Amino acid sequence: MRNTKYSAALLMILTFSLVLAFLPINFNGIEIGDINEEINEVVDFNSPTLSSIPTSLNGDTSLHHISKTILVNEEYNFTFEYKDILTEPHENLGDLNISYYQWYKLYPNGTIQGEISDTIDLIETVNATHNLDFDTESRDVGSYVILVTFSKDNYEVCNALIDLTIVTRTFNYLLDATNLAQNQINIIQGQDARIELQLIDESNNDDPLLDATVILEVDLKEYPLIDDDNDGVYTYTFKTVDIDTFFAIQIMPGEITIIKEDFVSQSISITIIVGMPEIFPGFPIFYFLMMVGAIIAVVGSLIAYRLIQQARIPNFVKKVREMNKNIKGRKSISDSLLYPSKEEYIVKKLGDKWEMLGLSLEEILGIDAKKKKKLTETKEFKGGAK
Repeated sequence: MRNTKYSAALLMILTFSLVLAFLPINFNGIEIGDINEEINEVVDFNSPTLSSIPTSLNGDTSLHHISKTILVNEEYNFTFEYKDILTEPHENLGDLNISYYQWYKLYPNGTIQGEISDTIDLIETVNATHNLDFDTESRDVGSYVILVTFSKDNYEVCNALIDLTIVTRTFNYLLDATNLAQNQINIIQGQDARIELQLIDESNNDDPLLDATVILEVDLKEYPLIDDDNDGVYTYTFKTVDIDTFFAIQIMPGEITIIKEDFVSQSISITIIVGMPEIFPGFPIFYFLMMVGAIIAVVGSLIAYRLIQQARIPNFVKKVREMNKNIKGRKSISDSLLYPSKEEYIVKKLGDKWEMLGLSLEEILGIDAKKKKKLTETKEFKGGAK
């Protein structure tokens, strides 16, 4: 790219030299032979050769090269001192015959973009210095080549080659958010996460960067960060009430994009982790319900096992155990715990048939007498207990 710049600059210098060499001459009707005679009479070829007075440009006696990088929208002027170096101290030369510049822009690959400009005059100041105002504050980002030429009668011509690069501005940022740690935000479902992004213009004495476009993108949804107080702090409150984390946490990758004209765009990767709702700090409701459910399941299983085991015990064994319990407790034994006698069983099965014959099977088997006797014993027993 630099070779291309120098080739173009040398081409321009050669062009200017040819123009000066072929300036039109007014012969005023004089014949060529007469001109030769006049030259022979006026010029003594044995005398010393006449030459231009040596000069310097900003201290350089040859091509003066300037390489400059500035920020877009930055105002910058180039100043030149074209001096007679035979004087002490060296004097600035003013009232020049030629004091102008031409420029062209380069593609990123170093080739010339468009055409070389026309000549543009420099501005001479009161102290015979010369200013080149390239209107840098209005130029686009890119690379430019500027060729400057100075010339005055009887003085050597001086040239300057300027490599000018205009770059985009940069900014810095400070990110803060609820429970932020290493670009990771940890919050519980239902809580809000406040995100604050402070933008700092590094190219302007670290002043706040205003009017930037700041977008937070999470799950393909965009949320704008707004600078409400016009202080370079852009904020957004991320809500989690509609995020379902009852059964498991949600890990949500996000990205904050910062865009502003004439500035290098930047992106910040963040991760928002939304935790499960908690019944008390550090203990999710889902885990609590699982624990309660497990306890209920265990208790229910034990009860069911107990009931099944009880159901497997024969009624005869159950009644024996109950009778044993009543006896130990000196309680009366309920009739429901007693099995019917053989006679009572016969009456139960065949009593109705005997009644059809007009006979009482209970009397025949003496069951009534036994019941009366039992009733009397029960009363006596109860009376004795008192």
